Amino acid sequence: MDLNDVIEQAISRTAPKWQSEADAAGASIHIKKDLDGIPLICGTPDELREVFTNLIFNAVDAMPEGGRIFFRSREVGKHIRLEMSDTGIGMSEETLRNCMEPFFTTKGKRGSGLGLAMSYGIIRRHGGSIETKSKPNKGTTFTIYLPVPEEVIEPADVEVEAKVDPLRVLVVDDHAAIREIVSAYLAEDRHTVETAADAREAMAKFRSDRFDLVITDRAMPEISGDELAASIKEMEPNKPVIMLTGFADLLTETGRRSENVDIIVSKPARLEDLRKAILKVVPKLKRRDSHLSAHSSSRPAAGSFFKRK
Repeated sequence: MDLNDVIEQAISRTAPKWQSEADAAGASIHIKKDLDGIPLICGTPDELREVFTNLIFNAVDAMPEGGRIFFRSREVGKHIRLEMSDTGIGMSEETLRNCMEPFFTTKGKRGSGLGLAMSYGIIRRHGGSIETKSKPNKGTTFTIYLPVPEEVIEPADVEVEAKVDPLRVLVVDDHAAIREIVSAYLAEDRHTVETAADAREAMAKFRSDRFDLVITDRAMPEISGDELAASIKEMEPNKPVIMLTGFADLLTETGRRSENVDIIVSKPARLEDLRKAILKVVPKLKRRDSHLSAHSSSRPAAGSFFKRK
């Protein structure tokens, strides 16, 4: 794969979201690139796009009044060196020491603390390393090193995994960063995504619009993902529901998986994990189309939890 191509794809696929948010805030984000001719590397494009997607969104968050993101790629010895810098608010020494730790975040409830930790894990799996330099009000620079194969390689003809047609997906999670990451992953396959911060907001959107699929967190304040799934299934029994949770293996092994959830996916979920889960519920989507009208004029009332309210 060509790392420069992956960078270009990450920029183009995330641009609609961060550009619209910057415009709404009256800010301006500029992307600058200095991408040199570099040799091909061995890697998984989807996973490396996840890394750059996370880094781009982090950089945009660090520049609430606008700024510049700069990419530079070079061949250095037996490695590709990729630098990504921003002109944002930067990090303190303490934040810099802990930013790659899982669940460490400075964004409060808006952050999950998983984006950089996931990125670090992906780079390590590719045999590379990632360095971070930052100072308050001086911006941040991430430097990624990935190994160049010792022998010249050509792009492989990889069989593309089957994908479903674009869907309308409702993503429910009380952590803004997770909603953002999952939405960016789904956008990779051209799905249209609506998000909700809790079950009440999710049910309001579900009642007023039409969705092919619901992806929900399990542990949420007041109303859990299990209760949300039950309400959705009461309204539309064949509607596929995918649940994201850090306890997926435990729920599966102990048989505590809700009958209203079609598939459980471990957090933090990768794009590949979401793709596989969606492919598994495709038959349910087809069965739904054969049993339900395209747009029913009368929909059942919301589930029991919401009736009580």
